[in-house]
Amino acid sequence: MAHHPNSALAYLSNRPMTPALDLALRCLVVVTKWQDNWRSRRALARLDAHGLRDIGLSAAAAEEESRRPFWDSPAHWHVDRPRGRPPVRLSDPRR
Repeated sequence: MAHHPNSALAYLSNRPMTPALDLALRCLVVVTKWQDNWRSRRALARLDAHGLRDIGLSAAAAEEESRRPFWDSPAHWHVDRPRGRPPVRLSDPRR
C-alpha cells in the first residue's frame, strides 16, 4: 500500500492514540494472531507424509505442534510493536 498523505492510515498514524483505541488495536492484533495460529495448526494437522517431508517436519513434531492451543505461540513468533512495546500478553499483571 502506498503511503499517501490523504489516506486514512496516514491520518491515523500521525495522531496520538487514545488509551481505548490503543487497547482495541492490541486486542485485534492478539485475536488475529490467535486465528492465524488456529488456521496454521489445522493445516499442519492435515498434511500427509509427503507434505511433511517438504517442510522438513516429522509426523510426531507436526502432531505435537498441531495439538497446541491457539493461544500458545512461541516467543520467537512475536514481533515487537513499532514503538518498541512488548507483545500483548493477556496474563500480564500490570493490565
